[in-house]
Amino acid sequence: MVSRAVAFACVVAAVSIATACGDSGSSSGQLDPNVMVGKNYSSTSVTGTQIPGGGPLEVSFPEAGRISTTAGCNRHNGAVTFTDDTFRANKLASTMMACPPPRDGADNWLNDFLSDSVTWKLDGATLTLSHGATKVVLAETSDQT
Repeated sequence: MVSRAVAFACVVAAVSIATACGDSGSSSGQLDPNVMVGKNYSSTSVTGTQIPGGGPLEVSFPEAGRISTTAGCNRHNGAVTFTDDTFRANKLASTMMACPPPRDGADNWLNDFLSDSVTWKLDGATLTLSHGATKVVLAETSDQT
């Protein structure tokens, strides 16, 4: 009888430990970048350095390992590399339109924002990107960016 009680207690403890050690990504944000493939996001707020001309920042992931983005002027495309909760997307190719003020600074803003590792968090349809003191909250859209 005692051995059954001990065995039951061990099973309960093992289940509790397995549950506690499980993937917590779903409750506090998704860390699988593949869930963003084929999705488009548009900024709803910017904290810190504002986008010249007001943006919005639009980001899409047309296929695994690729990013397409604009901050209101030229479109930038290229490779993106994810490592845990950060990504790098520097050295992107872009169109070369001359944008009038105040959007003429949007490309520099975007290049600065993507110049180093960007921290990302996906929570449902909300993508949050942070670099330095700048944080951008984006909502998933149905539009192709």
